[in-house]
Amino acid sequence: MINDKWQMTKSKQPSSAGVKSAPFSQSLDFARDKREKGRRFCIYPLPLGEGEGLQRWRVRAVVLLCLLSFAFTSAAQATTYYVSTLGSNGNNGQSAGAGGAWRTVTYAVGQATTSGDIINVAAGSYQTETFPFTIAGGVTVTGESRAATTIEATAAVAAMMTMNASSVLSNLTVRGMSTSGGTSIYITTAGNGVDINNCIIDTGTLPAAASSGVIGVEVHNANCRVRNSILYSAG
Repeated sequence: MINDKWQMTKSKQPSSAGVKSAPFSQSLDFARDKREKGRRFCIYPLPLGEGEGLQRWRVRAVVLLCLLSFAFTSAAQATTYYVSTLGSNGNNGQSAGAGGAWRTVTYAVGQATTSGDIINVAAGSYQTETFPFTIAGGVTVTGESRAATTIEATAAVAAMMTMNASSVLSNLTVRGMSTSGGTSIYITTAGNGVDINNCIIDTGTLPAAASSGVIGVEVHNANCRVRNSILYSAG
């Protein structure tokens, strides 16, 4: 256990002039900020020879800085959210199941905007989404598996989602319907470091119009990856 104030006493120090020296005493004040998560400590020794009043003032200043640092870190802390076909967008999204999860991925990506946030999408077919939607920078959207979790457009769309810098899409299927006479782009990168991993991008059946086209993933930025994934069209 670390005490807020302690004193260490040493034995007599050698005398250079043959005069008996007084016991050497040294006191150190410590400011401590004990954080509940991780049980981390901030420990700051104060210089010797300063007045007790000044030492107390410095202890208060250091404690205040620790508290401000902890408050800032907590405010920016990443969160894990949950989406389920049994959920509701009226829930808080912070637990799995009907009573806690959100209902749509569209709603979830609008709430989870802090880098490091994770959105866990349970198995099921999500057909009530509003397209296009955007995944914020540094946010991860991950399904239970690409065989079990599908984000699907049931009507023709020109675009399905945009992925900002360092966002991640993993373990799910993206399935859409292309527009007739135009080009549909299902996933667009809008920043560096986007990662699409273990996904299926299913562009559906192409419209009969000769001018129709489809792009599964359109990459505009550096250091983006599409890996362990399948991109295909039904024809």
